[in-house]
Amino acid sequence: MMHQNLKKIISFAAAIMLLICAFGVSNAVLGVSGVTEVKVYQNDTLTNEENFNDVKKGWDKAISYANSSNQVSITLGDNWSHDDCLKIPENSNVTLDLNGYYIHRTRNREYVSDGEVFYVSKGATLTIKDSRPYSKGYDGVEGGVITGGASSDTAGGIHLAKDSSLYMNGGTIYECTSQYNGGGICANEGSKNIELRNSRIYFCQAADSSDNCYGGGMYIEDNTKTVIEDSTIDSCYCEDDGGAIYFENLGKTLYMHNAIFSANRANEQGGAIYIGSMSGDATTDVKAVNSFFVNNTSVDEGGAVYVNGRDKKNENPVLFTGCVFKKNISEDEGGAIYVNDRYVAVTDCSVIENKAKKEGGGIYVDSYYDLSVKGSVIIRDNESEDTRHNNLCLQEGAASTARVYSGGLYRNSYIVVSTTDDETHFSKNITEYQARYFHAEDGDLSFEKKDTVSTPLYASIFGTGSAFVIIGIIALGIAAIAIAIIVKKKGEKKND
Repeated sequence: MMHQNLKKIISFAAAIMLLICAFGVSNAVLGVSGVTEVKVYQNDTLTNEENFNDVKKGWDKAISYANSSNQVSITLGDNWSHDDCLKIPENSNVTLDLNGYYIHRTRNREYVSDGEVFYVSKGATLTIKDSRPYSKGYDGVEGGVITGGASSDTAGGIHLAKDSSLYMNGGTIYECTSQYNGGGICANEGSKNIELRNSRIYFCQAADSSDNCYGGGMYIEDNTKTVIEDSTIDSCYCEDDGGAIYFENLGKTLYMHNAIFSANRANEQGGAIYIGSMSGDATTDVKAVNSFFVNNTSVDEGGAVYVNGRDKKNENPVLFTGCVFKKNISEDEGGAIYVNDRYVAVTDCSVIENKAKKEGGGIYVDSYYDLSVKGSVIIRDNESEDTRHNNLCLQEGAASTARVYSGGLYRNSYIVVSTTDDETHFSKNITEYQARYFHAEDGDLSFEKKDTVSTPLYASIFGTGSAFVIIGIIALGIAAIAIAIIVKKKGEKKND
């Protein structure tokens, strides 16, 4: 009996040892054994590899190798709290794998100059990834986390210098603060590229400033090409414009795809996004595709998005395609979108259950501008305190009036529209067939036929425009002439 018990004890101990060994091997494979790994490459060939038990020593060694000739990779083996700005050297290429750990700059919300977590120097590239996105993380935020930056000037999380780039595929920038611009990320010196994929900017802010401060999550200007894909910016705050993003960027792109903007707030315009003036430039391009704008708030106009004006030199439209705007709030006008720009187009979008304290619970269009709609568009079930203008509100001005264009609405479209002077004249160049998708906020809409049609805006936004209308008119004309000729010939034969 005693011999059998001894066998059981030995078997149990062996099983425990196997589990421990397996766990150790899996940890080693995942790179979570407490060892920070540094690798150096030249022309994609590994030239050096070192391991460190101390994260700081590993980081310092990695940065010592970083130059224009080497590509340096560092994989964290532990969490790291410190109070230094981590600088990526000029013209270097550094890849950081957060590996499920956090980098915490211990500012405790005490602002200091250059208080950001990372500074990407001139011409440098920083690539961030996270091999363990479901690890414990920091403060309830799963996966790799960058946190704690508090800057009295620009950028709380990551600051990009001239000609630098940031590629982030995984990880979260959390609770970083700037007293000026860009709580999470700031690109204000002519940086090249920002790409966020499978990433998150959370609970960052631009606030506590005696001057203007913009972009709670991101501040982008000066020729920075920006892509946000499969990523989320949420619960960010700005004391002025752009709760999540402030974009004032001449000559480049802001492209958002499968992005989520949720619970952001601006104390002025653009609860989620403020798109600033792009006057004088013909190449700036802004597109949001299959993205969600939910529960964002602005104290002034544009609960989710504020689009500012441009001159005629920039005819690239601001496009929203396949997007959902829901439960956004403006304490002024434009619960979801405020249009103060000549080229804004909404395609296959749903704008529902948004609120404005004044007019345009869904979308408000300034009197100098127009809105284009295409595809299956729903603008209904929104609210404003002025119940005459709950949904799409077009401003009537003394010198000009806002109007809506149709680039071809599809079945199931439903747009509730009003004008601020309560007239029924609301559209430009919409066919009688298309007009059935529009519904008056109060009363009925009238339809007035006109012989001449000109659609330059429709043409510039959707690529057909005048050609579509004119070709139709020409086709009808040709058909009429052909019929007349046939009738004439038949008459001549009959006379013969």
